[in-house]
Amino acid sequence: MKNQWKKLAVIAGCSILMAGQIFLPAHAEEATAQQPAAQEEAKAAALKAPENVKWEGQSLSFYNPNENENVAFLFEIYVDGQLKKEDIVNSGIFYPKGNVINDCSKYFKEFGYGDYTYRVKAVTPNGSSPSDWSSMSEVNSYRAEDARLPQPVVIAETDGTVKVSLPNNSYVLGTDYQLEYILYFEDTDGTRIQLDSIVSNDSSYQFNIKNGKHVVSVKAKSLKPDLKDSDVVGPVEFNSQAQGGSSDNSSSSNSYSGSSSSCSHDYEWETVTSATATEDAMEAYTCKYCGHVKEYMKASNSAYAQFNKDAISAISKAAANETVTLKTNMWVSFCDSVINTLGTRPDVTLTVNYLYMGTRYSMTIPAGADLSKLQASEGYYGFRYLDGFFPAQIEN
Repeated sequence: MKNQWKKLAVIAGCSILMAGQIFLPAHAEEATAQQPAAQEEAKAAALKAPENVKWEGQSLSFYNPNENENVAFLFEIYVDGQLKKEDIVNSGIFYPKGNVINDCSKYFKEFGYGDYTYRVKAVTPNGSSPSDWSSMSEVNSYRAEDARLPQPVVIAETDGTVKVSLPNNSYVLGTDYQLEYILYFEDTDGTRIQLDSIVSNDSSYQFNIKNGKHVVSVKAKSLKPDLKDSDVVGPVEFNSQAQGGSSDNSSSSNSYSGSSSSCSHDYEWETVTSATATEDAMEAYTCKYCGHVKEYMKASNSAYAQFNKDAISAISKAAANETVTLKTNMWVSFCDSVINTLGTRPDVTLTVNYLYMGTRYSMTIPAGADLSKLQASEGYYGFRYLDGFFPAQIEN
């Protein structure tokens, strides 16, 4: 009897085990089927990256595509490609779906001029499950209101060479700025006379200096509309005098040379800087033996003479049937040689834009005009006189 019960027990146990083997795979399949669904649900619940990332003035502006109302935003600001700041958009505030704007003007003031970009991502209040970073914004170029080129470092050498460098090497000569060199002669009484000036893309320039005390001033001139010129550096004295003045070059190198006792001077005027149509020539009273300069002076009316020379040259060299246009803010007449030259070129039309008592006029002498009726006054033709024959138009 006992053996029969034992058999029944074994049979029952096997039946239960088999039943378990039948039902266990079913539960496993159900759990396995639930995993992708949970993953999809978690994926759907993950935060989406902000969209339409841009600047509005100095404010971040982007679109939040997330339905979750408890969303904050972390952003990174870059200046010239370098990460400068990581911060929370309006810390403590959470945003619903829609546009988000955050004022960042304080960072522009803090970091100064440069090219600004940013990126942003959505985060939950506890910082878990953040979105991916957004795309990088477009560049927002900024120059601080007081952005100014730094003062140059200037070295003036014995031979008249001036070498210049800028302390901030982030500026590019020829792209961000140019250098303006101005040479002066300084008389014994401290009076300075400008001798020469040049605006250059080179970091050095050599002046042709003579005896006497010369000084130079330099400034960096901005090529950018939102960047100001540097302050002027100078006057900077040259390390020592040019050759030919003082017989003792080891003495005070920056003092006025005075007369050389070893030379019986013979002075003559020579042109140091040539005239332009707006600037008189500079002349030096120079010893033709030792080069000592006794004084400088402007060549009176040389600029007016140059204006007339330029007019004659333009008319003479004009192409057939060309219109020559001259513009001046200083002069109100021609010397007779200009009209005489125009008479030799009846195919040329001459237009003169000039300023008279604050009003700008435009006068045209047409090709083939009869110039014989014009009468010069002491060798000059005033523009207002010529207007009586060739009426001028007032320009705005």
